[in-house]
Amino acid sequence: MTKLNHINYFKQQAKLLLKDYKLSKENDFDKSKIILDEAQEHFDIDNVFAKVNKEKDSNITLMNAQHIIAKISGFDNWNELLHSSEAQMGIGALKLNAYKIGMDPNIISAAGMLVEHELFAEFVDDKGNVNYTDEDELDMWKSVMERLLF
Repeated sequence: MTKLNHINYFKQQAKLLLKDYKLSKENDFDKSKIILDEAQEHFDIDNVFAKVNKEKDSNITLMNAQHIIAKISGFDNWNELLHSSEAQMGIGALKLNAYKIGMDPNIISAAGMLVEHELFAEFVDDKGNVNYTDEDELDMWKSVMERLLF
């Protein structure tokens, strides 16, 4: 996926998050009342808002949704996401999808620690320096997430 495709993906996800949030709010955040009429994967609003320490009854705008998408994707803010490398965006998309499907945030955090451990094990030199690229990190994230999900 190219950087532009990643950016478009994150923009689309921010719009979907806002839509899912509004639908949840209209139904008093009662999942049993929500009728999902589209085949897309929907956001687990409880999971997403817990990750960003945001109250569910807040009013959010598209800009807020973009910030939330950036945070759950591992970036400090939307601008950092937009200026990250293609590989870092790929890692962000993996994290975003994990939150989106409702994966426990502790498992996602543990996956991050496992990635760090495996990067250290694979890319440490004799002097203790760890040298890897963003692409190496993306490959490691893919490997770890595949093991967790399958």
